[in-house]
Amino acid sequence: DLPSICRHDHVVKIVGSVREEADDYYLRFVGDDPEDKTLQHGRWVESIGYEQDYKFHEGTMPVTLIREADGTFTLKTVDWSERAAGDDKSNPFPSFTDNTITDVFLFRNRLGFLSGENIIFSESGEYFNFFKTTTAALLDSAPIDVTASTNKVSKLHSALPYNERLIVFSDQTQFVLDADPFLSVKTSTVSPANEIDNIVGVKPIVSGNSVYYGFERTGYSGIGELSVSVEDADQIPINDGGTMKQ
Repeated sequence: DLPSICRHDHVVKIVGSVREEADDYYLRFVGDDPEDKTLQHGRWVESIGYEQDYKFHEGTMPVTLIREADGTFTLKTVDWSERAAGDDKSNPFPSFTDNTITDVFLFRNRLGFLSGENIIFSESGEYFNFFKTTTAALLDSAPIDVTASTNKVSKLHSALPYNERLIVFSDQTQFVLDADPFLSVKTSTVSPANEIDNIVGVKPIVSGNSVYYGFERTGYSGIGELSVSVEDADQIPINDGGTMKQ
């Protein structure tokens, strides 16, 4: 029941449950004439909260290498999307903020980062947006930030898209991220698949039905193979009953 007459850029906080801050949201009044600072007609749109940080420091974020029409390449910073709704409770910065990004990849129409024990995805179809576009509802296209947790610390270093799943490596444990029928906050699951030591500085690769990785043993280095058993022509499970074998 907000008024239809107000001052341009006036922000109000809408409080939901008094026991839960995450369902609060903010609205900003957009006047018919933005130059007019007096009371006027307009509309209310969702907005960021009071005195909130709203964007990344682009100098500390990944950059892009762009192939130009003349065959040359340009290295440039990215115009990362800003936080336009909510606050640190309802729409926090992703977990890679103030941490190190250890891998960058694309998976199911999302840009993905590994950071610490977390797997972070952009908004679906919007590679440079890592914030919710609204806090009033949880959309299937919203960014994803999940933790690959076990009974020991697992610092993730490599992610490999494979057969609609994502194989993620830490130095001692391998995980599988799966989502059915589509990748969203509600459907994504991360499960440990194996515990095999591997070299952090050597990114594993997929070749055929196998994943190859580097390992060290008694002062020597070698290449190991994780073979994926095929149960069905359309499915290649890698996290069911230890079907991912060395």
